[in-house]
This record gives sequence, C-alpha cells and structure tokens, in this order.
Amino acid sequence: MNSFELNKIFGAILGTLVFVMGVGFIAEEIYHPIQNRGATYLLPEPEAGGAAGPAEVAQVEPIEVRMLAASAEAGERLMNRCQSCHDYSPANANRTGPGIYDIVGQEIAYHEGFAYSDALAALGAAGEIWDYQHLDDFLASPRGYAPGTKMTFAGLSNPIDRANLIAYLRTLSTDPYPLPDVSAEVVVEDEAIAEEEVTGFDDAPVVDVDGPVEQSPSAVEEHDQPGN
Repeated sequence: MNSFELNKIFGAILGTLVFVMGVGFIAEEIYHPIQNRGATYLLPEPEAGGAAGPAEVAQVEPIEVRMLAASAEAGERLMNRCQSCHDYSPANANRTGPGIYDIVGQEIAYHEGFAYSDALAALGAAGEIWDYQHLDDFLASPRGYAPGTKMTFAGLSNPIDRANLIAYLRTLSTDPYPLPDVSAEVVVEDEAIAEEEVTGFDDAPVVDVDGPVEQSPSAVEEHDQPGN
C-alpha cells in the first residue's frame, strides 16, 4: 500500500471525526436548555418575625367549677373503662385494682389488703385524701400523678369527662362527699384574668360628669375681659 492510499484512509478517518464533532456541537446548541423560561413556582417567603411560636394552650376551668355542671349519668357511661379492674359495688372487693366504692373523700391508699405503689402510699401516709383536685389530677394521667403506679389506664384527657366520672363516683356512697364550694379565690382569679385582658384604661383620667368643669386660668381671664 503506497503513501497515497494511506493518506486517503487517514483523511477519511479525520473527516469522520470532524463530522461527528460538528454534529455534537449543533445538537448541543439546538437542545441546550434555556433557563428562566416557562412556568415557574415561587416558594412563599417566611413571614417576618421568625418561626411561629408554640400553640396557645387552652385554659381549663378549675375542678371546683367543672363539678358544678358535671353529669353523673355521663360519668356512669365512662365506668366501662374501669369495671374490668375495679369493683365499685358496695362489696368493694379488691381486683387488679382496689375497690373504689365510696372513694371520693377517702384517704389515699386507704383500702386494706391492696399493695399500693410507693407514690400513692406516701400520699396516704401524709394524710392526703381523694378530694376533687387529687382525683382530677390522677384521672388526667395516673402515671404522671403517681410514678410507679400499677394502673395501666392512660387517663382521661378531656376535663369534662373527668368531672363527669368524679360526679358518678361521688354517688357511690351512702353519704356522698360534699360538692366543692367555689371559693372566693377562684372568683378572684377569674376576675384577675378578665382584668388583664382589658388594657389601656388603667391610666385614663376619671372625669366627673356631674361635677363642675374646671377651666384653665387663661380661659377664665380671657372670658372676664370687657367685650366678651
């Protein structure tokens, strides 16, 4: 094979490579994506003030107030959550949990023959009783109220349900525990909250609409001038 034929072969290979490269450049220009064109979706910018704060916790009325409107009938329907572990008949026998007949007003951990948790036993030894506040706290979260308690019930998160259940437990007695008296402290607390919500009036001057209106000395002097 002479040099002329070799040159023809190398020329054909070089021409093919140049053609392929040229096609590649043309394809890139044709199909190159154009940025910032077409429909776009802009993400909303965060509002001024930073991240939102924690959600406000709804205020729960004191148990003394809730008990005044509690329904023992509604509480009786809630007892199906308790009857598998507690006897609430006058027999008041111990089961998985202690008997709870006539429990409202009784000393905490009072039931003989039942091994209470250390937390409840300590409350009983301190003379604490199952009054409305203690029952409300316990029913909200037994394990939170008495760590180590044997009671597996998670609790009643609804404050109205707790008041209704306590109202029914109160009826399980020949001498029901007295209903709570809404003390003056509760009333004062509610009034204090209401006063805090009203702002901007503490420093306002008091105007006696029935009394004489005082005029400034300049106004009196101007009024007394002749011709006025």
